[in-house]
Amino acid sequence: MAYQEFAYFYDEFNGAADYDALFAYVTGELKAHGIQDGIVADFGCGTGELTLMLAQAGYDMIGIDVSEEMLSVLRDKADALGLPLTNPMLLCQDLLQLDLYGTIRAAVSTFDTYNHIGPLENFEKAIAKAAFFMEKDGVFIFDLNTPYKHQKILAGETFDIEAEDADGVIVQYGGQTSVNLAVDLERALAGTKTRILGTSPDKMDVAEDRRRFSKLMDQLQIKQPASGTGYSFEEAKEIAEGIEKQLGTTLEKRKIVLKEDIKAFGSYTVEVKIYNGVSASLYVIVGEE
Repeated sequence: MAYQEFAYFYDEFNGAADYDALFAYVTGELKAHGIQDGIVADFGCGTGELTLMLAQAGYDMIGIDVSEEMLSVLRDKADALGLPLTNPMLLCQDLLQLDLYGTIRAAVSTFDTYNHIGPLENFEKAIAKAAFFMEKDGVFIFDLNTPYKHQKILAGETFDIEAEDADGVIVQYGGQTSVNLAVDLERALAGTKTRILGTSPDKMDVAEDRRRFSKLMDQLQIKQPASGTGYSFEEAKEIAEGIEKQLGTTLEKRKIVLKEDIKAFGSYTVEVKIYNGVSASLYVIVGEE
């Protein structure tokens, strides 16, 4: 999962978690195994609530997460608490590629981190990586969602998350549909505190609108094939002829007849073949004929 800007809302999203109880359990297990201090790693530490609590309790913490954004939030929180830069030490790493600077006395991993690692072979590799850096008689405390939980507790249940005044929304599902709706959605959210997370709708539009994208390439002085956008077949033909003059060569132009079930959309494609081996397609939206 790519957290990116979601990292900045993670603590609010996970607000129901009982970190005090979690901290009490983890420290109880560590002390029960004779680990009162020393280096402890938090694998998949996220924004680091537990990491910081353990650091304040006197453990030398290493917070490890694959998300730079999560670690950035953790660092800000550590600074606000007045903790030194070295405790917690933060590492941006994939747990499958774990590479520590030395050994650790113990490790913790909470909120189902190891459920997200992948198939069994990845899980076993991640456990082996953790064990490789563990001192003799070290302790690894982690949790998992088990098949029993999914089959006996979660099966058949419906879980709804409602928010009348959400901080943000993620434009994700539906592929092209979500991208096409993003600009209008942003306008609809104007005047509220809710914003679209991740790539801005304007940047999405730049990537999707061929004219805006072409203009951006020109501004960045990046070479690109000759192209153009028209809103009728005649405009497309005129653009193609303009490209012919620009290149000093002849282009192959072909009007594609659409199937009846989509002809109502009035979409036509003019294929533009440039005889130096570069090819491009020009999409034209016109009304019904």
